[in-house]
Amino acid sequence: MRQENGYRVYPESVVGRVLLVRRAVALGFTLGELARLLGERDRGGAPCHEVRALAGEKLAALRDELRQYGARVWTWGSRSRFWCGGRRCICRRFSGGGRAVGAVD
Repeated sequence: MRQENGYRVYPESVVGRVLLVRRAVALGFTLGELARLLGERDRGGAPCHEVRALAGEKLAALRDELRQYGARVWTWGSRSRFWCGGRRCICRRFSGGGRAVGAVD
């Protein structure tokens, strides 16, 4: 349905569905997962258990990813003395073709 100015008019239920999909995708659900879950709901089912299971898996994966990033941040911070300054300075390696400029072997 269109208004006189040519704009489309959508039922409130469609707008609600689009907003739900946008929020769910932002949380990490795939469109395939959402199609399956919403299809079940549209057929009268209640996919609550599956939604909770998927959300739990996504939360566990996110926590694991955060642990990995935390470890990487710690590594960068604890190794900073090697990045700039001293004989093994990585800055010199970049400018010296892989060998620290002025390094003594």
